[in-house]
Amino acid sequence: MNPFLEQYYNNWLGEAEVKSETTLKSRGLRTFVPLCGKSLDLLYLVKRGHCVEGLEGAEKALAEFTQEHGMTRKEVPIELSLPDDLKSEFSLFEFTGEVAEPPSKVTEVPEGSKIDITPGSLRIWKGNLFRLKDVPDFPRYNFWFDRGSFIAIDPATRGEYVALVHKLLAPGAKMLLLSFQYKKEEMQGPPNTLSYEEVVEFFTPGSATSPLPASAKYRVTLIDLVEYKPGVREHRFTKLSWAADPVILIEKLED
Repeated sequence: MNPFLEQYYNNWLGEAEVKSETTLKSRGLRTFVPLCGKSLDLLYLVKRGHCVEGLEGAEKALAEFTQEHGMTRKEVPIELSLPDDLKSEFSLFEFTGEVAEPPSKVTEVPEGSKIDITPGSLRIWKGNLFRLKDVPDFPRYNFWFDRGSFIAIDPATRGEYVALVHKLLAPGAKMLLLSFQYKKEEMQGPPNTLSYEEVVEFFTPGSATSPLPASAKYRVTLIDLVEYKPGVREHRFTKLSWAADPVILIEKLED
């Protein structure tokens, strides 16, 4: 489980949302996790009351996610008007079952603690992330957790990704972006380096890299910059002389 999700969860949702006595799911609020793989973060979000939808292109990851946690997976109907050329591109799976709560690096998890995955709590789309832009009535999300998508995709497609974020986020929605930054000459990604300043430019209409319409309005906030230096704080990419994890909050204010 990503420790930054736990550590900065309150920054993402906001104090009022965290203290609310009703779950996000019960209010019809939806959370998207693109390129989710078999991430334990999905289970953490369900535990916190999210109605989670992930997207993954690899069947292997979905099968392993199901098997490793002893869940039930069933394909459910896609209640959208998919164009003919997309009907074979997407599948939607619903997960249910009682699973062991994943270990945490931030908080102590009681032994034997379980998470109840109820119907509608966790669904994962199988398909191509970028093809979602071609689905005309795809419902919008209230929360978006990017745990590595932005830095995993080809940098040449980042504008396309931002356009997709804009299409799928409802006004007032919040996105937590976990990025990764390093000196470009020291490593060839993925993960690809992406700074806070670059993210701001992508979400600023009229900038050189932004695909957003002039009417769009976003607020981009650097929550934290976790730096790594040899001999001080080591990173898994030990050949880098410097690296950092920018933790970024992106709020959609207007369409």
